[in-house]
Amino acid sequence: MDEFHSYRVGTPGDVMKTARRIYIVTVLLVAFDVALLMVPPLAAHWQFSELAQAVYQSYAGLCHQIPERSFSLFGIPLAVCQRCAAIHFGLLAGLALYPLLARRHSLRPLGRAPLLGAALLLALDTGLPWLTGYQNTPWSRVSTGLLAGGVLSFCLVPGFTNWISSPRTGAKPRTRDST
Repeated sequence: MDEFHSYRVGTPGDVMKTARRIYIVTVLLVAFDVALLMVPPLAAHWQFSELAQAVYQSYAGLCHQIPERSFSLFGIPLAVCQRCAAIHFGLLAGLALYPLLARRHSLRPLGRAPLLGAALLLALDTGLPWLTGYQNTPWSRVSTGLLAGGVLSFCLVPGFTNWISSPRTGAKPRTRDST
């Protein structure tokens, strides 16, 4: 095996070790993200308004953050709306269930159909109020968000594992002389 591919995993046992590591790192990152969603109300409640504002700003590009459509702690909204919070919580819940529900020794991500189905339900719940008289509810926002996050979790771990463990084609090894 050449120098470029030496860090790649090869045997099925190596792939499963890599999958476990990716799973643990993914769970930790998503748990950190979910905890971060709750920082603004806690920080504001404890008089750390600069920290609260910094976290709100970090999520502003991802979410509309309308207070009436957000869960709150101490009467202060979370960093994201109900739907976005449900996606994040659904992702964490799906990752918690992943070892129990994923087929052992299978690193295949879910097919496109479940992911597209969850995305379609999310898009319908988001778009129908603009197109029709349908009014979505906190329940519809949370349920579609939880579903989308949960389905996404079953794509992330196998997808990252397959991406990291497969050799890259067409790439030339970089040496110190080729800088």
